[in-house]
Amino acid sequence: WDEYIKSGDEVTICGTVSEICVVSNALAIKAIGEVDVTVLEKGCSGLPGEGHAAAMKVMASCQCKIA
Repeated sequence: WDEYIKSGDEVTICGTVSEICVVSNALAIKAIGEVDVTVLEKGCSGLPGEGHAAAMKVMASCQCKIA
């Protein structure tokens, strides 16, 4: 991601498998530096069960905005 996203950028993401793909990409982008990451909760889906909600909580605790 660091080839495309620089510190100071704003990124909005969504996708499938909130518990794996969305979380890993959101946190990788946050690791670049001062990047504002917004996750579109209704634009994501998770595996059956409570994993989706848990993934949103994890990202929120890592300073991602959940919209």
